[in-house]
Amino acid sequence: MMYASFMNIPPSSPTDISVDQLKRDWEQLHPLDRAKAISSLKKSGLSNRQIARQIGRGESTLRHLLLALRAPAADLISARQQNLSTNELVRRAKADAVRRTALRKSNLETNRKEHALAGSQTICEWVGQHWRSGPSGEQIVKEARRRMIESSLDGNLPKVDLPDHPFAPAITIERCKPQETLEDSGTDIGWYGRWPARWIIFVFPDLYVADEALQKAEQEPWRL
Repeated sequence: MMYASFMNIPPSSPTDISVDQLKRDWEQLHPLDRAKAISSLKKSGLSNRQIARQIGRGESTLRHLLLALRAPAADLISARQQNLSTNELVRRAKADAVRRTALRKSNLETNRKEHALAGSQTICEWVGQHWRSGPSGEQIVKEARRRMIESSLDGNLPKVDLPDHPFAPAITIERCKPQETLEDSGTDIGWYGRWPARWIIFVFPDLYVADEALQKAEQEPWRL
């Protein structure tokens, strides 16, 4: 079926079409032009229900057309050339949405792993500066992870207030030092463990990343 181009129907701009004009020219318009007109009318403040009622079409039809408009650009071009149906555009739009969601999750997972690795390296470097004169680095990291897990389960994560301070791991971790003195803490392990635990929670509010960073640090062979 040959459709009239939306651009050939005065007024020429899709943003100017009225509900009455859309109703009048519905059968002559390409499905994608119908979708563009519906989208334009929605931007003007009309709901799907209002548009559907005024043009005498079902809301499901409008939703179907709007979803087709979300298909990849190459598919939209193909549909203009009568090579793809509206139903196929909708199928491809849904598939593209799934792909984009998976890609976002993949990127998030990649970012989490990168952040966890960076956090682990910072912890290892910091512990390496302190453990020679105190408890072993492996014990410190295990204690830090234990405290973080317990605090998260109890809903009692430590508050670390470092306002207006640019992120610089080496500096920031030093500023997360426990308020009590080493002598008052009871054990070296407990005191040193609180220190990186406070820092990791401050830097990584995402507890998944925080835990991954501590696990990686705990597994470092230089402690063993």
